Amino acid sequence: MKKIGIILIMSLLMTGCWGKTELKEVGIVTAMGVDLEDDGQITMSVLMVIPLGSEVQQSTTWYGKAKGKTLMDASKNIRKYSSKKPEWYHSKLVIIGEKLARKDMYKVIDYLSRNQQIRYSNNIIVCEGRADEALSSPSDLETSLSSEISGLIENTSDYTKAYVEKLKDFLQSMDSKTLGSVCGRLTYSRDREITFSSNRETIMKLNTEKDYKFIALEGASVFKGMKLAGFLNDLETSGFLFITGKAKSGGIPAKINEDQYVFLDHEKPDSKIEINMDENKIGANIKVELDTLIVETTEELRLNDKELIKKIEEMAAKEVENRMKASVKKAKELNSDIFGIGEEIHKKYPKVWKEIKDDWHKIFKEIPIKYEVKVNIKGFNLIGDRIKQVK
Repeated sequence: MKKIGIILIMSLLMTGCWGKTELKEVGIVTAMGVDLEDDGQITMSVLMVIPLGSEVQQSTTWYGKAKGKTLMDASKNIRKYSSKKPEWYHSKLVIIGEKLARKDMYKVIDYLSRNQQIRYSNNIIVCEGRADEALSSPSDLETSLSSEISGLIENTSDYTKAYVEKLKDFLQSMDSKTLGSVCGRLTYSRDREITFSSNRETIMKLNTEKDYKFIALEGASVFKGMKLAGFLNDLETSGFLFITGKAKSGGIPAKINEDQYVFLDHEKPDSKIEINMDENKIGANIKVELDTLIVETTEELRLNDKELIKKIEEMAAKEVENRMKASVKKAKELNSDIFGIGEEIHKKYPKVWKEIKDDWHKIFKEIPIKYEVKVNIKGFNLIGDRIKQVK
C-alpha cells in the first residue's frame, strides 16, 4: 500500500505537458466508468463534451467505450471510435462497476494515482451493476448525465442519507492499514412514476425496446482493503456521517407521540470518538452534539413549553443514536472500521495498538461501543415564540 502514497506524492510534484493541442481537436471527458469483463479485460466508458467552435459552452455530449487489457489500454482503444483526443483535466466523476469493485480495486487505484490528467477532486462512486450502463442512462433535469450526477452529489449535503468521497480522500483511506474506505453508491429505479421529465421521455421514444433505468444516489459503498465489502443503506449512512462528523447539514424526524412528529434541521455535528481501557479491555465512547432548529410539526404544539422542548431533544437524540448503532452494526458485519476507531486507539495507546494491530479485524467486530448524543434546539423556523423566550 506504500506504493499508492508514493505515487500520490510523485503525481503532485510532476507537472507539464507533452505538446500543445488545439481546442477543436479534443474531447473533454466529464465522467468515466470502469467495468470488469468475464475474460479479465477492462471496459472503460466515457462521457465527453465536444466543443463546437471555440466555445466549450456551445457543445454536444458524446458517449463511447472500449475494452483493453489494462485501463490505459482501454483508454487508448477509445480513440478507435472518436476523432477527438480525450482530455481528462475537467473530469468530475469516476464510476466503478460493482463486479470490478468486489474483485479487486488495485488496477483502478494504480491508474487513477498515476494519470496526471485526472484530478483528485473527482468524485468516486460504485454503481449497482455496470458502470457503462450507468453512463448511458438518460438525464432528467440537466443536459448531460455528468451534470445530473454532479447535482445529485451536491444535494447529499442537505439530507445526510448518501455520501460521496473525493478521489484524494478515497486514495488516502485505501493506503491505511486500519481505516476502512467509503465512497458513493449509485442505484437505479425503473419506476417512472417517481420522477418524470420531458427530456427523458423524448429519449425513451427514440428507442422503445431498451429497458431504461433511472439513476439515484443512496447510501454508501464500504471497502475492506482493496475489495468492496458491501453497502450502507440511507439510515446507516446517516449514522456514519454523524459519527465521523462529516454530516454538513440535514434533518431529523423526532417522534413525539404515535402519529406526531417534529422535524429538526441540524448543522454540522460536533463528533468525537473516545477510547477507554477498563481492566485491559478496550472500549469506545462516541459523543455527538447537534444544534438544531424546529422547522415543522405535524400537529399544533406548545413550543414555549420547556418540558416539551426537552422531550423533543431527547427523542431526536434517540433517533440519531439509533442511526449510529445501525451504522456500527453494519460496519462490524462487513468487518471494516470505517469510523477510524483503530486510529484513535493508535493515537492514545500506541503500545496497546502495537500488540493488537495484527488482530484488529477480529477485535473490531467485538469491541464494546457506548453512545452519548445531545441535541440542542436553538430556535423555531416557524411563526410564533422564539426559543429564547422559553425559561
